[in-house]
Amino acid sequence: MLKVMTVNVPPMTKSGSVLRESQVSDKQRLNLLVAKIQSVDAEIIFFLEEDPAIFEEVVARLSGEYAFYYPQGFTRSWYAGVVVAIKKTLVNDHARLSEAPRDGTGIVSKSGKWQSVMVDGEVILAVHCPQPNDPDYADFRRKINQFSRDKAVTLVAGDWNPQAGTQVSLADFQDVLPTDSTTAFDTKLDYIFVRRGRKYQHVLLDKTCMTMGDNLFSDHAVTSVELN
Repeated sequence: MLKVMTVNVPPMTKSGSVLRESQVSDKQRLNLLVAKIQSVDAEIIFFLEEDPAIFEEVVARLSGEYAFYYPQGFTRSWYAGVVVAIKKTLVNDHARLSEAPRDGTGIVSKSGKWQSVMVDGEVILAVHCPQPNDPDYADFRRKINQFSRDKAVTLVAGDWNPQAGTQVSLADFQDVLPTDSTTAFDTKLDYIFVRRGRKYQHVLLDKTCMTMGDNLFSDHAVTSVELN
């Protein structure tokens, strides 16, 4: 079994209006985020956005259980790179995890928006696609497809930022998340693609973290799936 989770932790100033205009404090967001991560209890967590105001403390709170891997050049001023956290029990099991995660260096121009992990001989990829008006957008999407074919990727997850009114598809994969919105912008931006024929279970699309209430800390839903 292998559980994979994605979570967005956007800076308040760049978040959706529900979060940006809320009265939730950094401390509240931190506590809610860490509690959510602990309750999901995934072996691999892909952080797709990282609020510099709290992310260092997130790492500190979780570093006893997880090892963190950053894309090259990652600094505190970044907020939309892909950071991966892997349970130390898995990191120390070299039969399952034989190499460190890899960012998109040499594959895509925006290499920090890409992290791949090989576990049990299977490749898992997480992405944070550039915005549709970015000139690298179309090429980034093509490289996802190419990499997925060339490396026989099992799972591709992330924030895909599709053009308005469009859906994302990936040849030979199925999106295992529900078709409804995954964000506070009332759009589906997040997808988890699992290769067709690969068994999975326990799909999670948790919107409580992005809706007004006691659990608000993001403007994207938390997602996870368990490969079996």
